[in-house]
Amino acid sequence: MRRRIPAALLALVSALVLGLLGTPRAAHSLTCPASVGPPPPAPVFSAELSASAPAVQTPESVELIARYSWGICRGTAPEFLLESRVGSEDFAPATGVAMYRRGNPSNCAPVTGSSPPVAACTVSWGTEQLEYITAPAQTTDYQLRVGPLVSEVITVTVVNPTDTVPCNQASGGRSVPVQPRLVITPDRSRIVFGERVRLRASFGYEMCGRLLRPSFMTGLESRRGGAIYSDQPAQDVISGPTRDANGDLVYEVSPKMTTSYRLMFLGNFGEFTTIEVAPRLELELLRRTTGPRVAVRVRVHADASLVGARVDLERQTALGWERLTSLKLGGNLTAVTRVRLNARALRLRAALPATARYGASASPAVSVRGTIAARP
Repeated sequence: MRRRIPAALLALVSALVLGLLGTPRAAHSLTCPASVGPPPPAPVFSAELSASAPAVQTPESVELIARYSWGICRGTAPEFLLESRVGSEDFAPATGVAMYRRGNPSNCAPVTGSSPPVAACTVSWGTEQLEYITAPAQTTDYQLRVGPLVSEVITVTVVNPTDTVPCNQASGGRSVPVQPRLVITPDRSRIVFGERVRLRASFGYEMCGRLLRPSFMTGLESRRGGAIYSDQPAQDVISGPTRDANGDLVYEVSPKMTTSYRLMFLGNFGEFTTIEVAPRLELELLRRTTGPRVAVRVRVHADASLVGARVDLERQTALGWERLTSLKLGGNLTAVTRVRLNARALRLRAALPATARYGASASPAVSVRGTIAARP
């Protein structure tokens, strides 16, 4: 039989435990105490800095990745600063550096009564990542200062330094001092349906007369003619992006209708560049004839949005092109009509006016002489 522990002994043990640990309290979640006056800075737990390339041959783009962890409960976001030095100089705020954010920063719920630019926040554990881009002319040391902490020093070695004037355009502070350059230049601004266009994209940060280029690719979006909203990712992209010898990004596109393209990067957008697309029109004589009329067929190469559109059959006169009749395109984007012949030669073409989705277009001309139809 199992022996029972005397009740007196149990009471004695319980009294000793309560004396050591205190009376148990009801479980509750972690809360932040109310503060009187401005909340203090949130604690900072780590500050790290690394470089995408520890050494470069000549001054070229180098990315510096900064990462730091901060804050629990209530407090103000910590100040951060990228510092640099050359040789035996003292560390000072880095210049010639563009800063941008990648990823999601810590969630910050502004506290009532706090004022920008440093707002009081209610946060939990969080790690923020910043990325800087620079092109040091000489071997340079960098360090990240976050609140009271300073990261380890990293060195970017420039094997063939230059004696250029130091770039002081921007500093590595809290804000982004320059906006990215997001420019698209097409090799053609107008094409015929089915053709391709090369888009050359200039992407980076312009500082002190040079373009600092991040190592990764930017995004491309498109907006078709007549549409309200853009497409992400861009439509009708055949290839790209690839980086050419100059550092530009190259896309190849074949839009099926008039389409505008623009670059995007972390909430920044470039200006739209429009590629006008014209339908491809063909006018053909269905057969040779000796009668007073000849049958002609108009064929349009485009998308189905032109079904039901009106296409003009025109003849050339001394004053230019004159409309003979208008035809309605069927479901296969073709239309057929008959043209009366006369003793004089006729020069015919098909023409389609511009629409919201397509530019104006005309077919190659076809000649009809007397009662015999012949191609030029």
